[in-house]
Amino acid sequence: MTLFHIPLYSFQCALARLEKGGIVVSHKEGKTRLYQFNPRYPFLNELKAFLEKAYICFPDEIRQKYYEPLVRKRPRRAGKPL
Repeated sequence: MTLFHIPLYSFQCALARLEKGGIVVSHKEGKTRLYQFNPRYPFLNELKAFLEKAYICFPDEIRQKYYEPLVRKRPRRAGKPL
């Protein structure tokens, strides 16, 4: 992935391990595989709380660079579907 400067294969392997462990589930929409937390995972609330605490501890520049939504530099073309 270009954003994190890590090969896509590394992300795919990590997501496959998380899915095998029951932490995330996935489904395909067209050619895209979408992932989300498994609502049946027994420690889901604890995991989310841990991730929120970890996110708060990140320095501001890391959060803005990798996790905050990007701001568009120009307006969307008129009539273009979302």
